Amino acid sequence: MWQGGINGLSITASTSILVSGLYILTEVTLTNTTTDPINNIYYMRNVDPDHGTATPGEGLATTNNSIVFQNPEMCDRALASATTLNNMHYLGLGAQDSRARVTHGGFSNRSAFDIWHGIGLNTSGMVTADQAISVAFNLGNLAPNESATFSYVYILNEADLNEALSSTNIFFEAEGTEYGSGETIEVCEDSPTPIDIINGSSYTWTWSPPTGLNTTDGPSVIATINAPITYTVNGVGPCGDVELTISLDPVGSDPIGNAGVITGPSYINPGEMGVNYSIAPVSGATDYEWVLPPGSVVTSGDGTVSITFDASNSTWCGNIMVTPSNACNVGGSSSKPVCKGVSLVLSNIPTPICIFDVISIDYSASGIYNLGNIFSVELSDENGDFTSSIVIGTLASTDPMGSILCAIPGGLTPGAGYRMRLTSSDFPSVGPPNDFDILISDGSIICPADIVVNNDVDLCGAVVLYDFLSCQTIVNQAIRYLNRDCLQVATSK
Repeated sequence: MWQGGINGLSITASTSILVSGLYILTEVTLTNTTTDPINNIYYMRNVDPDHGTATPGEGLATTNNSIVFQNPEMCDRALASATTLNNMHYLGLGAQDSRARVTHGGFSNRSAFDIWHGIGLNTSGMVTADQAISVAFNLGNLAPNESATFSYVYILNEADLNEALSSTNIFFEAEGTEYGSGETIEVCEDSPTPIDIINGSSYTWTWSPPTGLNTTDGPSVIATINAPITYTVNGVGPCGDVELTISLDPVGSDPIGNAGVITGPSYINPGEMGVNYSIAPVSGATDYEWVLPPGSVVTSGDGTVSITFDASNSTWCGNIMVTPSNACNVGGSSSKPVCKGVSLVLSNIPTPICIFDVISIDYSASGIYNLGNIFSVELSDENGDFTSSIVIGTLASTDPMGSILCAIPGGLTPGAGYRMRLTSSDFPSVGPPNDFDILISDGSIICPADIVVNNDVDLCGAVVLYDFLSCQTIVNQAIRYLNRDCLQVATSK
């Protein structure tokens, strides 16, 4: 597997050498990691064959270069070939994909646009020359976080042509995972496993042997096995005959536990590299499936308890998740709220506060907020818990800074452990709680104190300076009497 990037596109390329034929398959995924659309995307591969240079009986770099298939074509095939002059050795490059086109000509071709459009290159016919053959894909436009996946193939034996081209487009799927021809699927012993052929609707399929299958005809079967087996699947269609193979390996499996707490940052910077999240190993698990922010490029630890990735440049808020599993069982998932490029912070929060107070609280927000977004200030319970938080103020705005008018409701439990946080509706995100405790009074003394307050209906309460750890009044401190606006009206010793 190879991973890289250019101009906001992350690139992941996985190459397989198939045991079922002489061809090399590469699958490529491009992802837009920016905050803006990327338009007119082309991808190319170019090779100067020269495969007769050191071959006995050949000795020349010159090859017979041909366009065998070219899109648009009934079967969506694009194939360029190069054969040594004595017709002893073959090389093909192409795909079965309507987005692909091929050429021959040139040498160090570096423009995918020119290859796809045939600018200065041959898009048909045959030429005998020491020149390159190329394939290019026109992938159109990608929105932020959107991906495009495609495959191409190098063919080393002309007899494998149909099978090789179909491998770029036709796959097996079992339990939500795609497998190429010649691959092995781990399945649960004596457990029915549905297997489907993807992109093979134009073929008539036959499976053999019949062992463990509910049917031997069609693109979909259910296999129930207790010993390793390899199925051969033959397809007959208008674009030629295809033979595929898929192996099943039955395994028993232990029960599996649930994922624990995810360790890692709650905030990621756009484009940040080397971001890591991890959990403790889960009993019985052999694989860990992570759900990461869109556009993330995994650099290590995929499928393990500790995953590292490079973040895309777009903003995002959501849950990072991990699910432990083994071949037959799935454990409980764990999630962690994370924001990328989004920051919601409250400031200028007063304390103490009286119930029924109306106060103005400042906010700052980084990120992209859409028209119709509503910022909301949430109030926790007296212990700082937001499980049943109360919205005390809202503001319809996309501005990154401002003030929100908030009303403290009646009926709150007096306490000195309240917190506030800011949320947004579009882009949906939740900011962290403010970093200090807020005291809210309903007119009573928060802690026991050796004082008596006259029953004055115009007073909100008497705030006493006290030690929060021992909850005792500090001796010889002034008592501040406050009115309903929490303004000091008198003091006493």
